[in-house]
Amino acid sequence: MKRIEFGLHAVRSARKRGATEAEVRTAIEQGTWKPAAEGRLCSRFEFAYGGEWHGREYGFKAVEPVFIELRHKIVVVTVYTYFYNRREHPDEDNL
Repeated sequence: MKRIEFGLHAVRSARKRGATEAEVRTAIEQGTWKPAAEGRLCSRFEFAYGGEWHGREYGFKAVEPVFIELRHKIVVVTVYTYFYNRREHPDEDNL
């Protein structure tokens, strides 16, 4: 696996959206890569959560980094997170 670097926006967006650097790395290393806008890539990985986020309890958290793959490294551009309970999103195709 290539070295994974985080741009400043990615660090800030991950922190603001409740994702850790370790979760982002796991999403890239173990998630399925898909094309994203502007020639970028994204991957998504579901974690058991069982915690509170913004005053609500959630059973699961999906972390979805958007990144660029370069020759010798991967640069994370931004990070999205999704908090949910399984019954609320039964139609997610990769969760």
